[in-house]
Amino acid sequence: FDVLLGGDIEYRNGDKATVQGTSTAVSTSTALSSGYVMSSGSHYAEYEIIAGKPFIGVVRPMPGLYACFFGDSYCYFVGEESFYPIFLAQRSVRWGACSNVHACEYGCSLGRMNWTDWKDEERLGL
Repeated sequence: FDVLLGGDIEYRNGDKATVQGTSTAVSTSTALSSGYVMSSGSHYAEYEIIAGKPFIGVVRPMPGLYACFFGDSYCYFVGEESFYPIFLAQRSVRWGACSNVHACEYGCSLGRMNWTDWKDEERLGL
């Protein structure tokens, strides 16, 4: 992960492949890996959830997204409509036209999947 957004998140033992929350309070933080673009074939990620009930998701590549814009406040990609214009401004030809899903997440608490196109379509709680 090369970008950490929001507060209460850090690299685990200095390893940029692993992040962890730093608070027991409810907080929203995001770790991004802008250097790895999934283009075709099968992809997977492994998660070790030690505590809490996180949302885990995938978002389109946005290499021009500045972490300093979010500071130590929250940042998430599904459900916070005030951020959608910022995310859509990062659109590139690499996104293609195959799908209108720009971000999706899985909520470990209720076992629900959410997705959005950052414009006018959203599916929450599938």
